[in-house]
Amino acid sequence: MNNQDYKTFCNQTPNLPFYYQEWWLNAIYNNDWECITYKEGEEILGILPYSIKKNLCFRTIMPALLSPYAGPYLSLPQNIGNNKTYSLENKALQYFAKELDKLNLDFYTQKFNPQIKNWLGFLWNKFSATPHYTYRFTNLENIEETFNQIDKEYRRKIRKTQDQLSFIDNLSTKEIYQINLLTYKKQNTTSPFSFDYFSRLDQEATKQGKAIKSGLKDSNGNLLAINYLIIDNEVCYQLFSAADTHFSHLNAPSVLLWKSLQYAKEKNCKIYDFTGSIMPQIETFIRHFGAQQTQYFYVQKQYSKIYSLLRKLKR
Repeated sequence: MNNQDYKTFCNQTPNLPFYYQEWWLNAIYNNDWECITYKEGEEILGILPYSIKKNLCFRTIMPALLSPYAGPYLSLPQNIGNNKTYSLENKALQYFAKELDKLNLDFYTQKFNPQIKNWLGFLWNKFSATPHYTYRFTNLENIEETFNQIDKEYRRKIRKTQDQLSFIDNLSTKEIYQINLLTYKKQNTTSPFSFDYFSRLDQEATKQGKAIKSGLKDSNGNLLAINYLIIDNEVCYQLFSAADTHFSHLNAPSVLLWKSLQYAKEKNCKIYDFTGSIMPQIETFIRHFGAQQTQYFYVQKQYSKIYSLLRKLKR
């Protein structure tokens, strides 16, 4: 990695999302990552951080757990017209694709951030892409209108129980993780991320003043639902949420989401991002809240036929 180029890009890009920042990359990759930078002359226009996983004899680049997005990030000149903008995007992404091809990988996939709508540079280098969707609230400044967009039945449920529940924004890491475990236990599976991994991420995010460990408690002090948030550059990212189904009659997930939206507005956020919502039950729940559907891409390339076969057999 050209460490100086990466740091220069970060310094000249004040609104660079947290998931491209050095502290976050160190946390999710345990200090084991590299970065490709794209330059036009001496001007750095883009970065693509990555970490190579080595499993048996295979080398892969995969999405990091709990990181909202990844892949390239571009900072192009403004007001240069569509022709020049598309040209620079294509050149930058082609450059990234060709540099990835040099890494002797068996498989590559990253969850591109929604800013990347033009991925032709990767397509032209034989990468493929699958569209996915997140949902976003994009008008938090008008919180009353946000509430009115929620489905009528959900609004009724929120009004019915919200005064019985207390919103907490300083839960412990253990409290958050325990409710997360309950959710997966109900599904007869295990959490995809360990407590140690989550704790490492949360410790760094807390140091940066960006982590919100929020939840709802009833009058008896029972923790009913949790919502782990990152607030960054006027955007509130919901990394994950979970609920104790023993208290489903109190509509905790709906109330918690509404109170989280209010909280984000109070913290001067303009956008609330669910960071991916394609599972049917989750998508239905979020859609009833009136959030806006936003497309992003999983971009991938299979380099090894053996690895591709093993992936298919594991499914």
